[in-house]
Amino acid sequence: VPEGVPQLLQNSRAGDADAQYLLGRAYEIGAGVEQDFVNAYAWYVIADGSGNPGGKDAAKQLAAKLGPSDIASVRLKLGSIYASGAYVPRDYTKAYVWFSLAASAGDPAGEREKSRLAQKMTEQEIAEADNRASDWLKRHEKQVR
Repeated sequence: VPEGVPQLLQNSRAGDADAQYLLGRAYEIGAGVEQDFVNAYAWYVIADGSGNPGGKDAAKQLAAKLGPSDIASVRLKLGSIYASGAYVPRDYTKAYVWFSLAASAGDPAGEREKSRLAQKMTEQEIAEADNRASDWLKRHEKQVR
C-alpha cells in the first residue's frame, strides 16, 4: 500500500475510488492495519461503487474466504460507513439498503439500524432504498449460499 492508512481514509472520504480500493487491499493483506476480510470486502464494494472496477473483482475473489455471518457483517459495516459519513460521503439511502441486506442475511442489528435511520429519511428515500435492496436481492439470490 503506497500511502499511509490515515491518508487513504482522508482520500476515501473525498470519494477517491483508488484510495478506497487500496484500503480494501490494506485490510486484506494486513498492511498498516490488522488483517480483516470483512473490512477489506466492504472497502472493495465501496471502491467499485465509486468507479474502481478492480473493487468488484477483488470482492469476488475475497468472497470465498467469507462465511454467511461474515457476509452479514460486511453488509452491516457498509451501512454504518454510509450512515456515518466518516469515511465516504454520507448517503442514508445506501446505508438503508445495506442495513436491509444485513437484516436479510440474519443480522438483527441490520433491522435496528434501518429503523433508526428511517427517522432521518423521507418516505420517498425509504421507498427508493427498499426497491434497491429488493432488486439487489433478486440479482444476487443465485449467489446466496
